[in-house]
Amino acid sequence: MIVAYQINRGARFRLIAIGRQEDEKIHLPYFEFQREAIRRTANDWPKLVRILDYVVDAGPPKDSEKSKQLREGIFEFRTKGGLRLLWFYDEEIDEAIQWKNRYFEAKQTGKLKDITPK
Repeated sequence: MIVAYQINRGARFRLIAIGRQEDEKIHLPYFEFQREAIRRTANDWPKLVRILDYVVDAGPPKDSEKSKQLREGIFEFRTKGGLRLLWFYDEEIDEAIQWKNRYFEAKQTGKLKDITPK
């Protein structure tokens, strides 16, 4: 089973670690990454945390040195010291699906109003 664990929440986004559960054992790679990052690059971990704190309120940094798309909808947050955390969007898709569903419901029930200027 796939599991989700909220790491941080801000004004615009939530950061969620995903992992798996087998029987009663839960495996969340984010926490293994955190332990290893603190052990190997103790100076870089606080920098990555600052990026994550920024992201939940303002969205991903536009600076490609801190955040960039890799491929197939996978992005990375990166510190100057080389610490990398991979991520992907979810909320935007959920919100788009909700808007689509609202649109078709309004259309089907006759509650859709076209406000396009004539």
